[in-house]
Amino acid sequence: GGVILPYDGGGKYSRWNMLGGTANVAAVSMGGPGTAASTGEWNIAGGTVVAGAVRMGTGGMSGQKMTINQSGGYLTITNTANGNYDGLLMGWAGVDGDFTFNQSGGTNDIKLWALLGRTVGGRSTYRMTGGALLVTNNWLYVGGSGGATGTLEIAGTSPSVNVWSYQQYASGTLKLTLGPDGGIRPIHSEIYGFLAGTLEIHTDGFRPEPNTVVTILNCNVNCMSGEFSQINYVWSKAGDVMSADVHYKVYASPWTHCALTLDHFRLVPKGTVIAVR
Repeated sequence: GGVILPYDGGGKYSRWNMLGGTANVAAVSMGGPGTAASTGEWNIAGGTVVAGAVRMGTGGMSGQKMTINQSGGYLTITNTANGNYDGLLMGWAGVDGDFTFNQSGGTNDIKLWALLGRTVGGRSTYRMTGGALLVTNNWLYVGGSGGATGTLEIAGTSPSVNVWSYQQYASGTLKLTLGPDGGIRPIHSEIYGFLAGTLEIHTDGFRPEPNTVVTILNCNVNCMSGEFSQINYVWSKAGDVMSADVHYKVYASPWTHCALTLDHFRLVPKGTVIAVR
């Protein structure tokens, strides 16, 4: 059978702590019927969970706050719940609410697609400080085609993101926090990279050397298209702000692939507009 968190009643709170062992469920639905202003929390610290789908924001009621915290273990989403239309779906029913996946460890292995903002109404955030996110057979969507808000946050070089293809909509945000060495582990896309929306770079006061080159996204087979409509740099020190040049690069050897990179880090006056080249 499936798991619903919480199952019924406005204002209720439900929590599932997965510490070890194995759980096989048809689907995990966070937000059941009548769960207005309810809260659901799923903590995965160990063990293995096999789910046909994980849906956050079901039930059609507003005011939901649904959170998944994965610090260890293995979560695999097999896409067996609804044919070819399931996977990790954040902001499922288009209701007003906050839907957050915090990953600091473990592996999240999604066999079809991951939608960070399925329909308009909610705010969906996937935040990574460690662990591995795999979307092996389809797309990782950030934001939605109808204007759903979605954010992918990656901090430092510890998190690993490997996808079949990456697509960011105009309502999507890619937020990157550079590590102590000025680095970030790039998103690896096997096929495509389609870009739009916002790129946000955080340095937390660390100033990379001007000749530092940071790769954000690699595409193995086909090149990227589109560009970010807005690029924000956040530096914790007052006064001027950190900036960098953003480049699309095409490489022909040893194979044809593309990369999105940052280089020429510098301080610039506030309000400076930086273009994508």
